[in-house]
Order: sequence, then C-alpha cells, then structure tokens
Amino acid sequence: MKIIVFTKNDGSTPSFPRRSGLEFRHVQFESVELDDLLLIAEYRVIHFPMSIIIDGKGKVLMKVRGAIPDSYVDNLLESN
Repeated sequence: MKIIVFTKNDGSTPSFPRRSGLEFRHVQFESVELDDLLLIAEYRVIHFPMSIIIDGKGKVLMKVRGAIPDSYVDNLLESN
C-alpha cells in the first residue's frame, strides 16, 4: 500500500508513523520532476493538501482533502 500526500511548495512535509507494508510519498505541486507531475495529472489533484491511499494494484482506496487520519490507515492495513 502507498500513501501519496500532495501539498503546495510552501506546505510542510507531513509525517506518518512507520508501518510495515506502507510506503509514503510527498509530492509538491510546483515540482519540476516528471514523475511528480504525472502523479498530479493521473490522480486529478486540484485541491491542496490532498492525500491518496493506493493499494498494491494501483487502485485508489481513499482520496481525502487534507491529511488522512491514522485510524483510517490502520483500518485499511488490517483489512488488506
């Protein structure tokens, strides 16, 4: 599972507790890296900050404006 957090450049980098089976990625909107820009386009991110949880197959499980609560992350990890 992967969590991707999208923020503006002036936004602080969010932190998540380390959990096994969970990858965390922070993408800034004004990034010049092609991979970051493709992620913004692929997931149609128009609001910032935004968080997305993706399963191992690339399916979006949850898309939330702002931060995803730790309890949601724990529940999703338990169900998979």
